[in-house]
Amino acid sequence: MALRFLADHCISNTIVQTLRDATHEVVARQMRNHAEVLGQVMARLKEYLGTQPAMAHYQGKLFVVEVNRIRIRE
Repeated sequence: MALRFLADHCISNTIVQTLRDATHEVVARQMRNHAEVLGQVMARLKEYLGTQPAMAHYQGKLFVVEVNRIRIRE
């Protein structure tokens, strides 16, 4: 199932395209942009998205994706 992401003007086109390539819709999103770990962060996020395909899982939650973990705030 494709998910919808939010991206603000600070998000690089690489992030947006990576999510679109994974068949997700990108509207707007905010992320701390550290180019040196961007590939690792996106790999972790895409892996997680593959394990949790239901949109209901993401509703009302903030996901903080880091190189070594994903924190979820409700």
